Amino acid sequence: MKKCVLPFRQFVVHWDGVVDFCCNDFGRDLVIGDIRKRTVEDMWWGKEMTAIRAMLRHGDRRFAPCYRCNYFGGMRQGCLPPIPPATPEQKRLLKRMLAKSKKHYKQDQLPSKVLFAANEMKG
Repeated sequence: MKKCVLPFRQFVVHWDGVVDFCCNDFGRDLVIGDIRKRTVEDMWWGKEMTAIRAMLRHGDRRFAPCYRCNYFGGMRQGCLPPIPPATPEQKRLLKRMLAKSKKHYKQDQLPSKVLFAANEMKG
């Protein structure tokens, strides 16, 4: 499978403070945390990003949103740091994160002020 360099270079902070590990996670399938509750450094070096990096460094995309991603993996994959394959504990962590993300963050979920403004624009 394809390796991916994106979680080694970036993550995404949304307007509401929610942090995703990848710019291609449009549905908030795998939320790392909230910028209002954790520091950037804590999330960047945290166990969540470490688990994701371990999976993707070895080409394992068997989790959302990566299993449906068509990103070719990125340039300079040979420059990625050596990381051992994901441990069973890291894989369990990803499963818990996916379940939590699906429970708390829906793709179409917007604050009521935004929905109100959108409805006003229609009418």
